[in-house]
Amino acid sequence: MQRLTILMLAGALCVVCSCGDNQPASGQPTPTAQPSPAPQHPTPTPAAQPRAPVRPLPPVNGALLLILDTSCSMEELAEGNRSRLAVMKDVMLNDFVPLIDDAMLLGLITFNDENARSMQKLMQGGELRKPGWTHKEMLMDSVEQTRPAGGTPIVASLRMGHDQLQTAGVTPRTVVLLTDGEESYAPDEVFSTITYLRSQDITVFAIGFNIGEAGQPLADALGDHYLPADGGRDALMQALRPVLAAIER
Repeated sequence: MQRLTILMLAGALCVVCSCGDNQPASGQPTPTAQPSPAPQHPTPTPAAQPRAPVRPLPPVNGALLLILDTSCSMEELAEGNRSRLAVMKDVMLNDFVPLIDDAMLLGLITFNDENARSMQKLMQGGELRKPGWTHKEMLMDSVEQTRPAGGTPIVASLRMGHDQLQTAGVTPRTVVLLTDGEESYAPDEVFSTITYLRSQDITVFAIGFNIGEAGQPLADALGDHYLPADGGRDALMQALRPVLAAIER
């Protein structure tokens, strides 16, 4: 019985030793193996992204200012079920403005009741205005957004055009007025206003779009620079061809 008690005590001592730290007989702790440090790699520096090359603009080769009639009468039909305004937009956006040299200064004025409204100031057509949009594209968008309203302030629009072209200080300078009606507010000043612009070396063209006899004051002031367009799309494009030929010289 005494022998059995001694054996049980010895077994208990072994169990206690196996649950504690594993130490050598000398009582000194066994050194714990330290993990090898991970190799250090420098943080890669992001490569600089190449910038898109900025295309230099060509030298300015003139200025063209468009004055477009957006009066109420432009709602009248020109051909089929298309209004005069719809036909004008079609021709301007697809056949006229895209052909204008990007080096040319290009501006847009529309009618605003009895006043003129400057929709786009004179800038080179190819100049980048915002990501993905050139000035020419911005101007075309302004044409697309026009809506008919108010009267026909031809004199006020020509005067605004004159001031903008004078400020631009480039030559040659051209104004293209496209209208379907006569001056609403200052009919007696049409001739003198056009004559003054021409005296300042500003070439003026007027397109009379289904205007009939109401275009006579413009014809008197402009001679062969008055171009009637009686009909729809084809007639309007035909009237604008001499303008394109003149600004391409």
